[in-house]
Amino acid sequence: SASKSAREKLGFEVWENIERGWFFLDFNEGAFFKRFIKYCFSKYSLIKLFIFGGEKELIIKEENIFHDYEDASWEIFTNQFDFCVLKTHDYLNWRIKVTKENLKVIKAFKDEQPLGYIIYNIKNNRFDIVDFTFVDNVVCKEMLSFLVKLGRKQNLNAITIRLNASHRYKSLFQQLGFLRFIKTQSYKIYPSTYKDFRSWNTHLTPLDRNE
Repeated sequence: SASKSAREKLGFEVWENIERGWFFLDFNEGAFFKRFIKYCFSKYSLIKLFIFGGEKELIIKEENIFHDYEDASWEIFTNQFDFCVLKTHDYLNWRIKVTKENLKVIKAFKDEQPLGYIIYNIKNNRFDIVDFTFVDNVVCKEMLSFLVKLGRKQNLNAITIRLNASHRYKSLFQQLGFLRFIKTQSYKIYPSTYKDFRSWNTHLTPLDRNE
């Protein structure tokens, strides 16, 4: 392709193919939905009671704009990866604005501190997650629980998410009931100088694709 030729002329080379797959949580598939509910309660109910004190709950709300004071929280998430786009408020607001899709955002807060977000759209009667960030697994679970409740109210069927096949959080989503059901495409990574990365510790989402 033209973009490939341009990169090669600039001295870039392919150093890794990242295979992506779809992870699918079906609201109507009893076994997987029950696994999601069981995992949520067994892993986190006591954690919330003893660590969070039981009274200060996470607040999940819809908010389709990002702010500069949130950048530090999103940086905590991106810093754990070898290869990841830095999710600043400028980048996220730009991506949401230029995409042709009608993207929506939910965010998690505790004591007004931003702890996570999920960017998604609705298509084919399901929530399709195109980007996410969370400071810990508890926040991830709470945001997904919010989407499950919202989706069932809107008579949607499922939540889907696309991750590279060896993503470090693949096991978390599978424990929550997501099923990897199809291989999609492999993405070629063109590095400049930085090559010390592990494919399982790479975070690329549909939001990061070239327009």
